[in-house]
Amino acid sequence: MKHVLHKLVFLLAVFLVVLQGCYEPGNEVAPVTPNATVAPIQSVIPSPEGTTLKELVIKDGSAGHNILDTALEQVEWKLTNGEDVRPSKADLLLHTEIGSQGIVALKIPKSGQTQYNVVALAKTDSKWTITSVLDIPVFNLQKNKQGLALPFDQFEIGKQKIADSDIWAFASDTKLVLIGLYPAKIFTTPEGAENIAVNNHNAWLTTTTEGVPAIYYIENEKLVGITGNLSEVELKKLAMSLPSANAASFPAVNP
Repeated sequence: MKHVLHKLVFLLAVFLVVLQGCYEPGNEVAPVTPNATVAPIQSVIPSPEGTTLKELVIKDGSAGHNILDTALEQVEWKLTNGEDVRPSKADLLLHTEIGSQGIVALKIPKSGQTQYNVVALAKTDSKWTITSVLDIPVFNLQKNKQGLALPFDQFEIGKQKIADSDIWAFASDTKLVLIGLYPAKIFTTPEGAENIAVNNHNAWLTTTTEGVPAIYYIENEKLVGITGNLSEVELKKLAMSLPSANAASFPAVNP
């Protein structure tokens, strides 16, 4: 009975991260606090190799003033083969900071299936704290792009809420795309950003320290942010395919 109740709790968590009206479940958002252990993920079917993420543990760490150090020092993965793994910079796909909010995207190593963790962080008094983690196992693949110019034919999708912002993640075996909707007031133009136009909006194109491009633009007091380990051409094409930031179906064009 305890196992059944535990599974029902996680099925509810899975439901909360599905893009409204569009996609099947397969991901979960786990809120975390220092020293908190995220219980085993119930929605993931083990890969043929039999090794997947079993638990995500957030450790105490000396970091805090640097967003990357915070994520790399405090995340620990417990795999189903009994091995405990800590992320390294080799597992880092990208990171982005927008005001007091930040994202660090990691690819879980030594797993028998492609699996990403999108780590959300918040900054208070110049110190970064992990607030939630979105787990994205690339297993329950979708094909309906719903009008988005995604650079892959099959993908997994998840949604994550950070304070008053929303992040959608689209993942394939080799690429991860993040589309975010934030309050415009938290945005300051990144140093060295290139001015471009996206759907008749002034936009800014920048590159992260990992060499990953990102595009930002403001529409109706909302900031739209798009990033991913894509080429600039792929990212611009994706940005141009987005609907209005006020669309109820955002980021889907054809819900």
